[in-house]
Amino acid sequence: MSIAIVSGSAGLVGASAVGLFASQGLDVIGVDNDMRKYFFGREASTRWNRELLERSIKNYRHVEGDIRDQDTMDALFREYGKEIALIIHAAAQPSHDWAAREPHTDFAVNATGTINLRLLAIGRGLINAQPYAGHIAGQNIFSAASKFFLLIGEFKNATTTFLLTAIWLIS
Repeated sequence: MSIAIVSGSAGLVGASAVGLFASQGLDVIGVDNDMRKYFFGREASTRWNRELLERSIKNYRHVEGDIRDQDTMDALFREYGKEIALIIHAAAQPSHDWAAREPHTDFAVNATGTINLRLLAIGRGLINAQPYAGHIAGQNIFSAASKFFLLIGEFKNATTTFLLTAIWLIS
């Protein structure tokens, strides 16, 4: 059994990734805690999308979890171990304006959450610990031996939200 872990699975990018990789035969574990509701109010909740994924995709399992919570994420990685074939990190706080109001929360979600996932993948031997570097423009691939870290950046314009999705492919 091959597992894809998708953080931010109920959001736009995450839900699309869930559908894509589930259709390719992977079992998908989605991690999402509907922080969008906290960020932008009840009308921005992604719960409806989570429920749609749970109803419509038979090889999808949802974990109500926070990528900032090391214990929860460690338990998930421990449970699936070497069956993890793909990690898609689409969880984020995407608003610059919101970040200015709560910079600590913004940093914790966007930076600490990313570090937690990356260190768990490294600690379980799923990806190399070698650093990656470069700029984000369209689509860039940073290789590290046979494994790589892919950053996909989409700019709406110079002053609005930048979408960053991290994908770790495990070979």
